[in-house]
Amino acid sequence: MRDHMLMLFRVCLRAIAREAVGYMVSFSKGERAGGGDCLVLYRVLMWLGLQFGILYGEMNGKLFAINMLKQALLNVSSKSLISFDELSGLSDKDGVNRNL
Repeated sequence: MRDHMLMLFRVCLRAIAREAVGYMVSFSKGERAGGGDCLVLYRVLMWLGLQFGILYGEMNGKLFAINMLKQALLNVSSKSLISFDELSGLSDKDGVNRNL
C-alpha cells in the first residue's frame, strides 16, 4: 500500500515540476504565463485527494494529499538549505552545526 501511494505521489510531483519549469521558462523570457495560476497543481492535488479519499474518506484524503505535498516541500527546502550552508562554508564557522 505504501509503495502504491508513493508511486502516485511521484507521478503527481512530476506533473507539478513540469508546470513549474514551464512557468520559469516563460518568466525568464519575459512572458507572463497565466498570471501565476497553477492549474496542474490544483488538478493533481484534487485527483490525488480523490484517490486517497477512497481509503481515508473524502476530507481526510484531501488533507492527506495536501500535507504530503507540504512535507515533501519542507524536506526538499531544508536539504537545499543544508547543502547551501556546506557550499558557502557557513556550517563550519563558529560551531553552528556541531551540535546537530
